[in-house]
Amino acid sequence: MKRLNNQAFYILQTEVRRCLGSHKIGQVQFELALRRLEKLRCRSGTPATEAELRNAIDHLIPNLNPKVLRKAVKANRPSPPLWICLKLAASAISLSASGIWFVNLPIPWLRDSVVQVAPVLLTPSYMAMKDHYRKEIALIEQSEQLVNQATAFTDLDLGLQKVEAAQKHLDELPLSLLRQDSDDDCDEGDCEFTIGEVKAARERVARIQTKLLQEKDAQTRFEQAEQALGESVGMIRNGATGKSRQSAIADWRAAIDTLSQLPASTLAGRLAREKLSAAERDFRTTVEVQAESDRNRRLIEVAQISANVARQQTRNEPMSQIQLSQVQENWESAIAKLQQIQPADPDYVEASRRMTSYQQGLNAIKERIQHEKDSVAAYESAQAMTQRLISNADPNRVDRSYILGQLRAIVDRLDQVKPNTTVYEKAAEMRTSAEKRMLDR
Repeated sequence: MKRLNNQAFYILQTEVRRCLGSHKIGQVQFELALRRLEKLRCRSGTPATEAELRNAIDHLIPNLNPKVLRKAVKANRPSPPLWICLKLAASAISLSASGIWFVNLPIPWLRDSVVQVAPVLLTPSYMAMKDHYRKEIALIEQSEQLVNQATAFTDLDLGLQKVEAAQKHLDELPLSLLRQDSDDDCDEGDCEFTIGEVKAARERVARIQTKLLQEKDAQTRFEQAEQALGESVGMIRNGATGKSRQSAIADWRAAIDTLSQLPASTLAGRLAREKLSAAERDFRTTVEVQAESDRNRRLIEVAQISANVARQQTRNEPMSQIQLSQVQENWESAIAKLQQIQPADPDYVEASRRMTSYQQGLNAIKERIQHEKDSVAAYESAQAMTQRLISNADPNRVDRSYILGQLRAIVDRLDQVKPNTTVYEKAAEMRTSAEKRMLDR
């Protein structure tokens, strides 16, 4: 037995080099200390004590760490037989564990061979299967609950984490240890679950993943619609005009359409339903009401144009029946425009006021048209009576009373011609002529 074994020598050598590196000793002291330690390592005898080691190098290395010295002394002590046995046993256990670890590697052909020869060696694999299966089932149930009963998008994110973790546990299941020809329990390992149950678990995971894909797609569309909605509302309320306003209105309407089209079975769809009523109400209030108001103002302006034309036309008097009909059409067109304004619209009162005025103009023109018709008819009738009187009058047989009666009838008919008609002046001349003939008789 050497007085200083290799382990203790290397411990002290490292400390001496440290002292040299930190300039606590010189090169000469370093070399001399190593020589003395080397001598102790070469000599046979009882292990060197702490005092002997200290005396050998203490004066060369005054800053020698006491802890390092004690560690070297402890390492220099010979191992007792029991300790050696324990070390050997530990080595044997380590080798056995390495062997068990090796045969439990996820290599199908290796596991199949071990199952045939010594299935008990696969106990760690069976235990791992049980653990993975239990964790996988628990994670699947948690993810299903989070996804199916989600109240916020963070629930979906957590559900995704759970199902991904469940998938990892499923991937760790060494299914080669299960019977391939039945759904019975595992072989000697007693896995407590079957191939069918594992397949069912995989199907549950696949359904959850599909559901999450739908949820994520709906979430993306919901968030995009929300962003577009906020931007368009902001532009409208900040007073956007022209093409910018039209673009903002189109984006607002498109965002509402997107929200209404989200599947009701998704969380985004349920959240969208809650926002839709408010979004549509705001759209109606901010956009559609304003659009209707603009439309009503345009209708009022167009109606006013038709009414002005009608008033301008009636300044030319008298007017023929055709001209009066054109005026009537303008009044009716003006009224028809105002009738498109609904009672619920804010401009309805103004439209009603104007409509009353236009209706009066229409009534007046209808009365003039009737007067024109009646006057023309009366004048033409008087003309016809005059022609008959002239053609029937026999110079050899003059009946004074008959002629006077016919002249009075002609005058009466001419009295039916109204002023401000196209035949009024002609009727007046004819009436004067008839009255003169009556006086001559």
